[in-house]
Amino acid sequence: MSTKQSLKNRKNRKYNKRWVIVSFTESNDYSVVPVNWLILPPTLELTADNISIVELCRWPPFNVTSIELTNADDPEDLWGLFKIKILSSKIYVNFKEAWHQRVEIESSATENEPELLKKKKKNRQRSSSEDDDSDFEDCSISVTPISKKLKKDVPLTYTELLVRNSDEEFNCELDSVLPLAVEIAASSSVSYIINDDIHTQTTSQVKNTDEIQLYEPYEPFIVPNTSYSTTSTGSLNQKILDILTNMQLEQVNIKKELVASNLILNRLLTKVEVLETNSKNNSLNSAMANQYIDSNFLSLFPIKDKDEFLSVESNIVNEVDFVLKLESFIKSIGGCGLKNNITRVLQKIFSDEFAVISTWTGRGKHISITIGSSEVIKLIKRFIKANSNDVLTDSEFEITVANWLRHANTRLSRAK
Repeated sequence: MSTKQSLKNRKNRKYNKRWVIVSFTESNDYSVVPVNWLILPPTLELTADNISIVELCRWPPFNVTSIELTNADDPEDLWGLFKIKILSSKIYVNFKEAWHQRVEIESSATENEPELLKKKKKNRQRSSSEDDDSDFEDCSISVTPISKKLKKDVPLTYTELLVRNSDEEFNCELDSVLPLAVEIAASSSVSYIINDDIHTQTTSQVKNTDEIQLYEPYEPFIVPNTSYSTTSTGSLNQKILDILTNMQLEQVNIKKELVASNLILNRLLTKVEVLETNSKNNSLNSAMANQYIDSNFLSLFPIKDKDEFLSVESNIVNEVDFVLKLESFIKSIGGCGLKNNITRVLQKIFSDEFAVISTWTGRGKHISITIGSSEVIKLIKRFIKANSNDVLTDSEFEITVANWLRHANTRLSRAK
């Protein structure tokens, strides 16, 4: 929303601003919300009797203060959508009155909450009370902080989404790897201890073979050289952890690069498909433009008498290929503007000798042809309309054709 639009909306709603008191169900926060932020059914006329049915409202994705609530600007499309509960059926026309009532409602609700929540609510109420006493002299105070989980509806850019997914995947991978690394390190330490015990004690001290089997899974981590001390064992375990962590980081980086590469490839493939489609369409159009225009077809135009006119009319009605040829022929003529295009097409289709014996309505002395209802004129009008970016009305087309026919005698006498 631009600044001019925002100022205009503020002027229009200068005298009809209204507020209600709500609680956000997912965060248990209380706030005064402008009525125009509520999500209402399209045909609902909001009153004190039916306001309790409202369950959703818009909320800005930034730190909301009493300034924004008092201004009550119209919500934008990027604002989040949150579940609410209307705490009072009254619709306030005075923001300060609504704010005082919100403090009282929140105070009464605090009495029924656990001790820890009471302290937090009291601190918030104390801040609100101080604001009330000062009659909102400090209008930059933060109002109703929304928990982060409620901001999930705020759109993310592609870069932010890619980074977030990669970070979440990396954290999940580390959560699964670090316990394994610690387990390996712990098993390695146990193995050293066991190895030392085996070398320092005789085999006769082992009472049964089950105890030996318990240590068999750790054999790959037993170091044959028993001269290692506890200090060297700890440093080796740290090296193992570092190696595993570095390996995991490399895998995450590789996955990020693969994701980015796949997105780039998908975009390139989409562009290639569009180019191929356009190329095919252009080829087909070019083929149509050249395929149907031949010498036999061109010999039929311009029409000189009634017999040739009737022959063309018959071909239009009975032969589909002839219509396609005529369409390609008309499209290839062109012109500067609609009227010039119509005139040039008429000159190519009809001769002046033919135009002398025809009119749009068929009326007039020595007139034998009614051209206004003919198939060839219908096709000319349809093809010109389809091939032009400007709007051509039936009236404009009819007037242009009638004027061209009316001046046929003058053109014919000049030619002689």
